[in-house]
Amino acid sequence: MFGHHLWRARWDPEGLLSTVPAVATTIIGLLVGIGLETPAPRRTKIGALAAGGALAFAAGTAWGLVFPINKNLWTSSYVLLTAGAAALLLAACMELIDERGRAAWAKPFVVLGNNALTLFVVSGLVGKLLIIVKTGGQSLQAAVFSRGFSWIGPEKNASLAYALVFLALMYAMCHWMYRRRIFLRARRL
Repeated sequence: MFGHHLWRARWDPEGLLSTVPAVATTIIGLLVGIGLETPAPRRTKIGALAAGGALAFAAGTAWGLVFPINKNLWTSSYVLLTAGAAALLLAACMELIDERGRAAWAKPFVVLGNNALTLFVVSGLVGKLLIIVKTGGQSLQAAVFSRGFSWIGPEKNASLAYALVFLALMYAMCHWMYRRRIFLRARRL
């Protein structure tokens, strides 16, 4: 139907039919954010978030039996399941951090989250540059992987090690910025 306008030859994960559930995901997040900004007591918010999350997760699971849970197509069952899981995780974090004061474990997430936009842009640029830049007839990424990680063993283990090192480097950048109180953010309108 869309001919050469597709991302791949025969399908597009960001196609017309995926747009509505993707917008629904955004609206769910917006509604949760609005709910969290209400003057209701924190305990009430946590309870509502957990209940709504459990309900959405169960609905997504049930709907997934009829309409498959598929991230590539961004199906409505996927939206319900992941929104429910995210709400449950957020409720658990609010309970642990805000109510019980157990926040030390979350410090790496605070460091990364304070420069999330920078992390997103820099990691994307570095990832693309590693693919684009060629050395010895192969991409820099392939060269780094083959010389620095392939010795680890099975390809899955080497790939995991590569990803963890990349994450550690991105974390080091964000931690450096965090210590110096450098926070790059989009402006609010």
